[in-house]
Parts: sequence; C-alpha cells; structure tokens
Amino acid sequence: MNEQTYVIWLEFDGEFGDYIDAKCIELDNHGIPAGIRPPHLTLTFAKTDQYEKLVQYVTDYFAGKKIEIIISTIGQFSGGNMIYLPKANEKLLGLHKEFCQGIYEFGELAWDLYYPGNWTPHIALTGELNYEDSLKAFSIMKKGFKAQTVQASRILVSACKGEENIYIPLASK
Repeated sequence: MNEQTYVIWLEFDGEFGDYIDAKCIELDNHGIPAGIRPPHLTLTFAKTDQYEKLVQYVTDYFAGKKIEIIISTIGQFSGGNMIYLPKANEKLLGLHKEFCQGIYEFGELAWDLYYPGNWTPHIALTGELNYEDSLKAFSIMKKGFKAQTVQASRILVSACKGEENIYIPLASK
C-alpha cells in the first residue's frame, strides 16, 4: 500500500451541531465564502501506509472517551477565516499531544500547524474573507453567541486524496 495522508477531526451534533449548521446557513445566505463542511475541529494530519492501524488506533484511543470542549470566543486567523475558538485548556492540549504521539508507532504527523505545541484548536465556519465579508461574518457569528461546553459526537478519519473515510462514534453524555 502507498503512503497516504489522512485528516483526523471531531464533529458535533445535537444542540451545538444544529447551532453551527444554522450559522453556516446564515453565512451562506449573506454570500460569505464557506469553509470546509461540516464544521469540525481538526486534531491532526497523519501520513502512513497502514490505514487499518490508523483506524484501529483512533478507535482504541477514543473508546469510551467523552470529548468536551469549551467554546469560549469568536476569532479570525490572519488569512481571514472566521472561527470559533475552543479554550485551549490543559485537558484538550494534553489529549491532543498524547493522541499525536501515538501516531508515531505506525506513521508520522503530516502538517506542522497541527503538531503539539503549534496547534490552535478551532472550528472554522468560513473560507478566507476580505475585510468587508469579515465584518459581516463577525456580526452574524456574534449574534446570539454564548460561551458553552460542547461534546464531540464522532471522529472522522479521511484520506486527503482518495476514497477512504470512516466515522467513529464517541462516547455519549
């Protein structure tokens, strides 16, 4: 098998999933360029020729774990993407670091922005924005915003190029 790059990300459903889906529709209705859908929190990118081991590792690592994330603010990266910023607390950063270290048993990390120590947890709702769209998007996103603790509902392992995708459910509340 050839080496492939995979993205591993967390998705949300329930009340928070509905909330961010509604925000995405509102942003779309105002002509704001969309981000990658569904909105998600990317943990990392992994490069490996052992897809089955990656899937098994992700399944085993997250088995029984409840991933709670504190959504604390609205923000923007310098490229213009409008994002929700989870609180980068020790628990979330520790989980990320430990999870990433385990990947080295069968592969390597593939994008330095998602390495432990470099990672900024975020949920992007838009693509890159110009100044005017930034102001519009921020106004839409701040309307009704409140800091909250949410729970990830599933994790996706997806080939960056190719057809391999698998969703792994996470522990429920």
